[in-house]
Amino acid sequence: MSGPGKGDKRGYSWPQVKAGDTGSAHPATTHGAWSPSLREPVADAIYQRTTAGWPDALRDDPLLEAEAREYSQVAAMASMIWQHMIRQDVGAALDDVTVTEETETELHTEGRTARKARSQSRRTVALAEQYRRYAAQASRMRHDLRRAVLEHAADKPFDLALAIAALDDEEGETGGR
Repeated sequence: MSGPGKGDKRGYSWPQVKAGDTGSAHPATTHGAWSPSLREPVADAIYQRTTAGWPDALRDDPLLEAEAREYSQVAAMASMIWQHMIRQDVGAALDDVTVTEETETELHTEGRTARKARSQSRRTVALAEQYRRYAAQASRMRHDLRRAVLEHAADKPFDLALAIAALDDEEGETGGR
């Protein structure tokens, strides 16, 4: 398809989006840790490692399962941001970015011309700050998940040490404390 509803009238066009293409030439694509197609496999791996030592009594509890999946999503975000951040220049990872877009329009009414200028800024938080936020949230959620596992220990017999060890192993994988 050419242009946003303009066809070839203006002499420019965009290439067709190909399956599996996540390039930035396609603004409708969600990128990185925010992309479900990229995040889901990471979150699923974290979920599998987190629940590896859980007996069926824990896995069958829908609230605990939902809590573990939610934790896995947030931990995946932190992990993916970390992986991206360590490939960046230190300054780029630490700096906030503000992008300002200025537009000017002309209004023609009753033989008069009026100009209207508009400036819009968008601030993007530094990668290091984004990582800190997601890692802290994952840490809180992991703590809550541990507490929920302990509460289940009182009701259902299982190897508590094995379930807690699985959470401790996962903590080392996602880099949080």
